[in-house]
Amino acid sequence: MVVFYMKKNIWNIQKKDHGKKILVFLKENTPELSIKELKWALDHNFCLLNGRPERYSSTLLNEGDFLSLYPIDDFKIASQQFNASSILHEDGDLLVYNKPAFLPSVGPHSLEELLKHERSIIFPVHRLDRDTTGVILFAKNRETQKKIEEVFKKRAVKKSYLAIVTNRPKTPSITIRNYVGEIKKEPGRVTFGVVNRDKGVLAETTLLHLKDLKIDGHPVSLLRCFPLTGRTHQIRVHLKSIGSPILGDAQYSGSIEPYSPHTLLHAESLEIFLNSTLYTFKAPPFHPFFNL
Repeated sequence: MVVFYMKKNIWNIQKKDHGKKILVFLKENTPELSIKELKWALDHNFCLLNGRPERYSSTLLNEGDFLSLYPIDDFKIASQQFNASSILHEDGDLLVYNKPAFLPSVGPHSLEELLKHERSIIFPVHRLDRDTTGVILFAKNRETQKKIEEVFKKRAVKKSYLAIVTNRPKTPSITIRNYVGEIKKEPGRVTFGVVNRDKGVLAETTLLHLKDLKIDGHPVSLLRCFPLTGRTHQIRVHLKSIGSPILGDAQYSGSIEPYSPHTLLHAESLEIFLNSTLYTFKAPPFHPFFNL
């Protein structure tokens, strides 16, 4: 059993701080952080009030409240700027990057935008969820983009992910094969789930239990996941469906104990045959919880 602890600042709110805005209190007690950094921490679920994520800087504190703030430096820096050391491979056709958490793959304020600022011409060929870290590919020309998209369509890409889950699966290995489709649509967010065949698409994932850990005293498990299809939120939905949701997955977990400010899912490796060459890309995890 491996044990990890997430170091954090914890305050028991005293009478003198009753009625203070949470941002005011945090600034007084973490002078090393700027107002901008503290607002970022609140926006990205790094602050807990009485055990629940608190995102509003104007929330008033009460005597007896418990306030927690997780360290943000490594996460914030990684997610807001281009990092040359995160390039896993680059040639005339490809750029492979180790994507950090808190960063969309494409669109405004995304990894695509950061890379275009550095390389001018970048074409996305697949995506990772905003909070998922790890191997992501970009093409450097239209021809390569089309080739890679065809390989993905044929399911000729082998991928493996690491996931930390809140409940250990009942068996050391399992293959989940069912149908996944939309079950809820909200502004800016779509939630998927296991549905009947006529309402979804086939999704298949093989899961392998690697080891058990403890985080802040809570038992969790590290899994390796092999998605045999590439459906949106597939691994997250499949792990929820067997009662082993991913730690930090606010959308599919419904639990905050133990706590992580982002979904602990890491795209560990990707294998692709392109231009008569077999490429295997591996991304070291950012988070120490994934270290084997």
